[in-house]
Amino acid sequence: VDLKLSGTTYTKPITLYYNYNEGTGSPDFKNLSLPIKQWNTKPDGSGNSYSVGGTYTADSPATLYAIYGSVAIGTLPVPTRFNCSFKAWVTSLTNGKTVTSETTISATTTIYAIYSYNVILDGNGGHFADVTEKKEVEVQEVQHKSNCNAVLISFEIADT
Repeated sequence: VDLKLSGTTYTKPITLYYNYNEGTGSPDFKNLSLPIKQWNTKPDGSGNSYSVGGTYTADSPATLYAIYGSVAIGTLPVPTRFNCSFKAWVTSLTNGKTVTSETTISATTTIYAIYSYNVILDGNGGHFADVTEKKEVEVQEVQHKSNCNAVLISFEIADT
């Protein structure tokens, strides 16, 4: 028996959750659907693979498992946080990878907002680090603290 292997009606629902990291935004999540990538004789994809749209010739009882691909995240919300500027979405607050609208996922996932804010260092007539004028320090990552009062993880000094 020849069986046409469809893929157009099979999708797997997953959810992308947004952690605004003490900021605000909407929505709290996005529902996505994974497209079927192939059919396989084993549920983990390690068996014999068959293309979507291809034909499977059955000569004995068999189970074919849908193996799903990944999907691009698409448009991301821009969160707000008091006294902060949104910097990026990341996969983890500790050494997470940057997430963009082109990032693909293949399972339910949570992403986290990180922020930056400016601190003005004013020598108040004095001198520090060979600087006699006001300099602005941009904090590159702010995590876990209210109102962006956080430990400086990394910073750079730039002329204002």
